[in-house]
Amino acid sequence: MNEIPTYAEDRPQAWLAALARLWLLRPVRSAPSGDPLHATLIMGAVWLSAWVAIDRWQSQPDPQFFAGGIPLLAWYVLAILGVAALLRSGARPAPAFGPVLTLTMGAVPVPLLFASVVATYLDPVWFLRAAIIVGVYTLLYLARGLHALTGETQRATACAGLVVIVGFSWLADTLDVIPDVWIPLEIQAAEPG
Repeated sequence: MNEIPTYAEDRPQAWLAALARLWLLRPVRSAPSGDPLHATLIMGAVWLSAWVAIDRWQSQPDPQFFAGGIPLLAWYVLAILGVAALLRSGARPAPAFGPVLTLTMGAVPVPLLFASVVATYLDPVWFLRAAIIVGVYTLLYLARGLHALTGETQRATACAGLVVIVGFSWLADTLDVIPDVWIPLEIQAAEPG
């Protein structure tokens, strides 16, 4: 009996291993194995911790905790849920919501780091170039992830997801819906009591 050899990249991977491959824009040939909830919770805790740490760093000197910014985090949770719902409804065949939510959570770090750290140091020309690179990266990440979940090419759905992410980022910036949980002491002192 002739057996077809299987290679390491052909076997189903655990979610975090599959996400690591996707973050490096490497192909994932089959849907990850295991419960995606664990990876989603881990990423949620890491991304939230990263946001709080970056916010504290940007609020120097002498940052003070500001609980009034915490409710604005719901805006971002709704955006992640909305993008996941869009990706799920656009993909054919439609994958389960849990894996798509995990894939969407995996898309968070690059735009987060770009918008909160890198963008503040770029002039407008370099900002546009860097934003295009981040957009292309996010598009490739979503397309490869959806392909792994469905076994089919999902370019149009990945493009729709990117459009929603860009639109959300623009709207959040325009409306100044930024969940700052740390503020500099001088700003806190200037606010009326």
